Amino acid sequence: MAVKDLKNKGRDLFRRKQYELAIDAYLEYLRFEPDDEEATEGLLQAAKKNRELKGKGLFGGVFKKMGVSARDPKKRMDQALRALAKAPENKGLLMALGAAALDSGAMGAAVVAYNQAAEVDPEDSEPFKQLGMALGRKGRIEEALNALRKACEIN
Repeated sequence: MAVKDLKNKGRDLFRRKQYELAIDAYLEYLRFEPDDEEATEGLLQAAKKNRELKGKGLFGGVFKKMGVSARDPKKRMDQALRALAKAPENKGLLMALGAAALDSGAMGAAVVAYNQAAEVDPEDSEPFKQLGMALGRKGRIEEALNALRKACEIN
């Protein structure tokens, strides 16, 4: 199976409401193409739908350690993506994914991660600042300025 087929498979599985399989397909695709905004967004959406469908685990997952500790930025991205597949609205994991993506040059994944973190906690300026930086590096200057303005408004 070609790499692009994994992304299409994830999209099709999401449409068929087979969220766990879609998550697996997206995770596998993102190992090869970590800078794909659409696939990163698809993974997070599938994880959210899967979580809605199944609900939170026992005690809300409090006892499960979901850290990101590797030194290599690509490994940190992979760890963060796998953890986010189980806890898609964890702001700390989203910020860790964004930082790892910035370190590895995957600006598309960083944009998605910081945008999601900003949605989770709209009163925190840090995701907006980081989002502005990622968008600026990606060349999307107007959007970067809007994100930075939002960070300034919050502060």
